[in-house]
Amino acid sequence: AVPVISAEEFIRLEQDRMDMPHELRTADLKTKSGRKIFKNWAFDENIPDKAVLEWSPLAKVIYHPSIQAVNDQFKKVPEKFIHHRTPVEVTPAISHNTAIVFPSCKNNNDARFLGQVATFGVFADEALSRSYKRMLRDHVHYVKTVFDIAARVIKVLGPWSYSALHVRRNDLQYKEVFMTAADTMDHIRPLVKEKEVFYIATDEKGDDFFSPIAKEHKIYRWDDFFTSTGEYALKGIKIPRKLEGCIEQVICAMGRSFFGTLESTFSSYIFRLRGYLDAPVKETYFHTLKYTGVVDEDRTITYRKKPLKGQIYKTEFPDMWEDANSAHTKW
Repeated sequence: AVPVISAEEFIRLEQDRMDMPHELRTADLKTKSGRKIFKNWAFDENIPDKAVLEWSPLAKVIYHPSIQAVNDQFKKVPEKFIHHRTPVEVTPAISHNTAIVFPSCKNNNDARFLGQVATFGVFADEALSRSYKRMLRDHVHYVKTVFDIAARVIKVLGPWSYSALHVRRNDLQYKEVFMTAADTMDHIRPLVKEKEVFYIATDEKGDDFFSPIAKEHKIYRWDDFFTSTGEYALKGIKIPRKLEGCIEQVICAMGRSFFGTLESTFSSYIFRLRGYLDAPVKETYFHTLKYTGVVDEDRTITYRKKPLKGQIYKTEFPDMWEDANSAHTKW
């Protein structure tokens, strides 16, 4: 959807037009010192023909094509969408620069690009808003290898024939979401079928940790699919280590229902995948919350804990998949 070039290619193409210093032209960006030279140049706001925008989606919300146009189209953008952020716009003075730099990781306030993709901007043109969401759905996704390998496991489990859980246990900084497997089972029991098969994506190392769940449901985990337990679905398959988590996300996305871990962005993307794939149950459920089995009540339980507001990014806005094929943009 968007052409991408490397930093090395950018320097090669623009070094003369932007009068880049010799140390940048000759910097080895594969080294820490070379990357520092590039970063210092990129973040320097005093260099001509370059705009440096500290527009973290946690602090700013872009109005497109302008603040005036958005205000003319919508009498009032909902406060829960803005959510304590400042509207900004790409002015002609900004867009006429040769380079526009978004200095991520410069600090933890205005230059931290960790935020909610559904609320980074407001479009005066609703059709453009929906087009943006379709672009993300259709063009910003995992490589084919991820889906091909996940399909081997899903074939064994059966599409939409199991429930899936993501149980984060180790390096997540939010320790309050850690709980026993017995508590997890108690929380989700009203929402699962009796004796339904479970797939559990987890970093838990203990073999017996999930025993309280195994008393009621047959459990599959990643390693099972290299053995007879999982019909050797992954035996002999070359799987890049860095893709294992992505593959498990797709496996979870194809479950009839899914229960994530609160505060986990890993869980969050699974919810969006399920929306894209039109899963039978597209509700947002966390195994760390206790549910009733009544949809409206359970939706309230989820969104009371993790509301759909502009700055909150560790959950998914259903309009990311609903708006893509809708006649009108939802807030």
